[in-house]
Amino acid sequence: MIDDVVKYRMKPQLYLAVILNLFRNLSYCIGLVWTMKRKCNTQKFIIFTLQLSKMIKTGFVYILSNKSRTTLYIGVTSNLMKRLTEHRAGLGGVFTKKYNVHELLYFEEVQGMLYAIAREKQLKNWHRDWKWNLIKERNPDLLDLAADWFHDKDASY
Repeated sequence: MIDDVVKYRMKPQLYLAVILNLFRNLSYCIGLVWTMKRKCNTQKFIIFTLQLSKMIKTGFVYILSNKSRTTLYIGVTSNLMKRLTEHRAGLGGVFTKKYNVHELLYFEEVQGMLYAIAREKQLKNWHRDWKWNLIKERNPDLLDLAADWFHDKDASY
């Protein structure tokens, strides 16, 4: 959130309003959970809280590519560093291992996993040129954004 203040040159009053809105939403969610707990059976309550946690949890939509920049992979996760480590180790995805897609070209933070999943689906439906334009807006040199996130021994992929 601090990055948004700097990036969008947000005024302190607006920043404070955003923070207060987050707290209001959080207190609303807590009240909603308490009400649901009293009115629902255990199974419905568990399903409800899982759905609620997906709405609150921060997600990341990311785009990976291979070294020659011929293949793109779009994914979503709640822990970007862990997911990149899994991709680089060849775990969790057949596509990234098969096509050697390990370099992070683009990522965006999305508030709420449901919104992150919706954004991932939206990007997957885009034309290839649109995806490249999106990547080049933030990363014109097409550098691996996660190159310095890992130690040398971890980055051997």
